[in-house]
Amino acid sequence: MAADTQVTDTLKKFAVKVTTASVNERKEICAELRQCLKGKALPEPAIKGLCKLFCLTPHRYRDAASRRELLSVIALLAESQPDVLVTNLLQWLLNSGVVNVNGDPREKRRTYLEKMVEVQSLLVAEVVGGAKSTAQKSILKKLYHSGSKSYPGLVDNYISTLLSLDQSPTTMVMLGVCLDFCSAKKEIATIDKHKSGMLDLYVKSVLMSKTKPQQHVLDKSGSLLRHVSHSEFKELLLPTVQKSMLRSPENAMQTISCLLSSVTLDLSQYAMDIGKAIASQMKANNPRLMEEAVEAMQNLAQQCSDASAVQDIATHLFKILGGSEGKLTVVAQKISVLSGIGSCSHHAVSGTSNQTLSSAVTVMFVPYLQQEVHEGTLVHAVSVLSQWSNRLTVEVPSALLDWLKKAFTLKTSTSAVRQAYLQTMLGAFKGG
Repeated sequence: MAADTQVTDTLKKFAVKVTTASVNERKEICAELRQCLKGKALPEPAIKGLCKLFCLTPHRYRDAASRRELLSVIALLAESQPDVLVTNLLQWLLNSGVVNVNGDPREKRRTYLEKMVEVQSLLVAEVVGGAKSTAQKSILKKLYHSGSKSYPGLVDNYISTLLSLDQSPTTMVMLGVCLDFCSAKKEIATIDKHKSGMLDLYVKSVLMSKTKPQQHVLDKSGSLLRHVSHSEFKELLLPTVQKSMLRSPENAMQTISCLLSSVTLDLSQYAMDIGKAIASQMKANNPRLMEEAVEAMQNLAQQCSDASAVQDIATHLFKILGGSEGKLTVVAQKISVLSGIGSCSHHAVSGTSNQTLSSAVTVMFVPYLQQEVHEGTLVHAVSVLSQWSNRLTVEVPSALLDWLKKAFTLKTSTSAVRQAYLQTMLGAFKGG
């Protein structure tokens, strides 16, 4: 009876002191609680109450010492009464606002492993999405350490469990962590085993999302996209990219941009299919969408090593600039399309093909520069020309030379425009 009274008193004291600002008091009350718990089995309502109190600490315990004390208490409970602890701790984590989740996972019957993996997945997503870099490194280090020291097949089990949960874009964050671990440990068989299921999750919850996915979800999705093959890209990702761009370009553009920068494939054979879809958004009425389209075009160009593929995209953009898809009357639209042409200069073409491509594209600028009269647009057009002329390695094409001589005599060549031309000449002749 005296023992029961001591437990009750300790639990009451813990409830009062758990949120104290004093680190010493936290250590003291956690030590008392550990001593009280040793060799005793608490009733479920008591553990439920403790779990509720534990969830008050994540935002308050900023120091490592306090966290270690609390974790030692949880570890003690995990050894003596794991089932009751898991059930109640996960429930209170979901209810406390520490993690955000749509729907109530308790509505479905799930194993303790599924519940634990889901909550841990949500917690990792919160850390990766909003914590400082030091906190991110710390949590990833702990996860990698657990994966290295635990029983064989743990990561395989984790991925299987994650894929069995309701499809959610936040799941991609924990999957990305697992894939990074597998890559570091060269567990390629595990990646190949689950790649189909993970790609299905990515396509349905991220690439076809009806809202714009969060940036950390897109970043961690790259851990999967790096393993995509040409057949998977052509048969699964490419059709979805085209469909998403038609349905909701404002939500899909950033996702597609990250996809293009993440894959480790030469995208030359898909350049026009993707490039046309991106180019059409460079004249949208949404400034943010136009900026994202320019960035996406750069990411596409960086993955293309075929000169003809890059030239085809540049030609298509010059046609849009000339009014092939409707006359561009707004300066911002012209600036955006010109920026897209500049994005193409970040291509991966090398050698003599680069010289041939750069010569062809720089000459395409001449007809446009001859008819443009708006000073701001002219300055931007010449600065984009400079990006291409900087890539000339052998000689400057004669058509461009003739134009540079003539350009300085035109009435539209203000001091700002002439300065832009001088910068272009410096780059062109330095490279040539």
